[in-house]
Amino acid sequence: MPLEECFEEALQSTGPLRELRSLALRLSSQGEDKTAILAKFAEASRQLREANRESDENVVMDAMDCLVGWCSPEMRIPLEDDVEGEIVIAIDPREGELEALGVSLEEFEAALATTLDAYDQAMDATNHPDEIPLFDDAKIILGGKVYPLSAIADITITSDLDLLEDPTDDGEVTPE
Repeated sequence: MPLEECFEEALQSTGPLRELRSLALRLSSQGEDKTAILAKFAEASRQLREANRESDENVVMDAMDCLVGWCSPEMRIPLEDDVEGEIVIAIDPREGELEALGVSLEEFEAALATTLDAYDQAMDATNHPDEIPLFDDAKIILGGKVYPLSAIADITITSDLDLLEDPTDDGEVTPE
């Protein structure tokens, strides 16, 4: 299926991101909800990826960032039905690992709180979603030593933003 003409025209313009933003607003004014608009942009991105049009795909992805708010406030594309998603991170400490380290569950929980605070600060300091540190790379300090959190606990990350995820991905991240 060829790329929709409206996307092709926007990408061939002198200001493709501006034109894609206008396209999103036009679709919204025609009654398309945010989920449907994101689906159209995601499909365009997929088609561009398959056609090896990386720079055009990046522009579409930048427009999607503006749609979901992963951008500076002035670049955000305000749609009437903004959808808020939720990401859930479940951290299940491995009791055997804690025992081997001589760390109690209470000590783990206190160290985890510090790790989560540091991760939140790192996320707040980023300006672009590509700069967000991977949660699996988070470090935890136990007994004065630094460990990868994924070596001490099972981490499961799920999201209700299935539209933006790979349909073959089950939404879980498992430690290496």
